[in-house]
Amino acid sequence: TSDIVAAMSKNRRMPDAGTARSLSEIKWFIGCVRRQNYGRAGGTAARAGGGSVICGAPYKRRPTGGYAAFLLFPASMEKSFPSYIRHTAQLLGLTLLIIALRRLDGILLPILFSALFAFLLVPVTRRLEEWRWPRWLAILVSILLLAGVLTGIVWILTTQLMDFAQEWDHIQSRLLVQYETLRSSVAQQFRLKLPDKRALLSQTLAGLRERGTLIFNSAASTTSDVLEVLSLVPIYIFCFLFYRDHFRQFLYRLTRDAGQRSVMMTVVHKIEEVTQNYLLGLLTVIFIVALLNITGLLLLGVKYAVFFGAFASILTIIPFIGMIIGATLPAVYTFVETGSVWHTVGVIGVFTFVQFLEGNFITPT
Repeated sequence: TSDIVAAMSKNRRMPDAGTARSLSEIKWFIGCVRRQNYGRAGGTAARAGGGSVICGAPYKRRPTGGYAAFLLFPASMEKSFPSYIRHTAQLLGLTLLIIALRRLDGILLPILFSALFAFLLVPVTRRLEEWRWPRWLAILVSILLLAGVLTGIVWILTTQLMDFAQEWDHIQSRLLVQYETLRSSVAQQFRLKLPDKRALLSQTLAGLRERGTLIFNSAASTTSDVLEVLSLVPIYIFCFLFYRDHFRQFLYRLTRDAGQRSVMMTVVHKIEEVTQNYLLGLLTVIFIVALLNITGLLLLGVKYAVFFGAFASILTIIPFIGMIIGATLPAVYTFVETGSVWHTVGVIGVFTFVQFLEGNFITPT
């Protein structure tokens, strides 16, 4: 530091203290002073060009904005490409990135889901490790717990869905009866002669059944492919959790400056904390909404209340539209099964009330 101050006071060719912001620049300046590679001839040329001389190379100051007002760049780097070339290169790079992500979705999606589940399982794994469990055993138990919970949820929903699908013929016949009753009451009330649309309704329902069968078969084949890909997810989760210290060490060694390392580790910690809180909060909201939906439907005596309530709670991830889709199916089924308008209105009222609680009290807290 004393060499830099002496050189500045004697030659007035070194940058001011505000320019040398980072520790690496200060070390470089000290090395230049010690090697005495700056000369008066170079300084005269630099002063004539409006720049500075460090280690015998002319430098110019230019504003970059952001963290420092001025930085030092060599005169050879002053040349830049035109703006239209830079923007074209940026658009081309963004296009290539999107194409690469689209082509590699089969590889990237399992890794992404694995990373999310790994963030979710980090607290459980750390708690088991605090109990003197080996890391591999703690990770294995955490993955098994997650797999057990997901398997139970899928089994319950699948059982309810299969039972609901077996009653399709009964639902179709009940819908025809409700249609005929409604048509007769409207014709008698308003003294109208309405055409008989039962054949058209039967054809529509038959078409819906065939289309539903095709969708179910397509979903089954897609599910098999998805399960084949998701079989890699537990392996990825195990690797992410087992080698999480190596990822931190990599990020730590990626930066050399002590201040940058501190900022980097703080950012990583915040990302981990925010991700865990978001996932836990989302799962908590889904669980509470499902519990409220199922309770309300059970009080109204709706059949398959567990399936309808859980299905609607999962759809709450989609704002507004998810609630409408989740409430339409049980409302139509209730009207077909009971024929009571007030019972159907009660089902819609349950979902509306739960949506009000979710949007104003559950999610904000």
